[in-house]
Amino acid sequence: MAIGKVIDLDALEVFCRRLAPVDLAGLPLYLIDGDTLPPDRTATTHGGLIGYTYEGLDADIRDVLGERWRGRGPALIVSANAVRDYYHESVLADVIEAVVLHELAHVLALGTGRYRTAPDAPARMEPEQLKWARFMAGPLPKAEEGERVEADTHHGAEFVRVAVHLLARAEELGRDRVEFFDRIVAANEGTRACYGMGYYRWALRADLARFSDVSFAAIMATPVPPELVSLVDGECADWLPPNIEVWNVD
Repeated sequence: MAIGKVIDLDALEVFCRRLAPVDLAGLPLYLIDGDTLPPDRTATTHGGLIGYTYEGLDADIRDVLGERWRGRGPALIVSANAVRDYYHESVLADVIEAVVLHELAHVLALGTGRYRTAPDAPARMEPEQLKWARFMAGPLPKAEEGERVEADTHHGAEFVRVAVHLLARAEELGRDRVEFFDRIVAANEGTRACYGMGYYRWALRADLARFSDVSFAAIMATPVPPELVSLVDGECADWLPPNIEVWNVD
């Protein structure tokens, strides 16, 4: 993937559709370089956010999309400039793919079916709605050692389940399972202890074998394995354990 001033949006869309062909079939998928958005339409300046999505984002940026608009569908934002603040240029392409995969996990965890019945001519969000959506898309306040933190419901067990399945499918497509790729997929700073992808994979070992080639809608229609729920609940304890490494990715 070529990264300069412009992200290769077409390649990223192909990547997403290969990971979730059934769930995204017949839907437009709006992948946006956040650095190209007008200041009043972006959350990438909110806490150095490198990627985000929220329900209704496609409606909020419809006029910015212009001729790209093809009806309701998921929208994913990634900022190459924000990624550059955290990672070396040599790994930008891989990191950006990982960020997109993380945001796609949010979309699939919520389900894409709602886009198929949504009104095709939505209005932009009201300012207060947009303010709240940006807050929800942004990183939660970082917890210091011993400080009380709230459970991360935004990145709960359902999200982690989808993210791990996406990572497994990405590996099937030849992506390397490197350390930052694993962590970006499912971690978020200040909200969980984030034990690591190895723990998640262990908790989902039967899930990964059973659902390797079905839609994410079918996966989400079954209960989250209790081993994963227990693991994530432990990460979301009231007190952040000391000396636990956490990561800042929405």
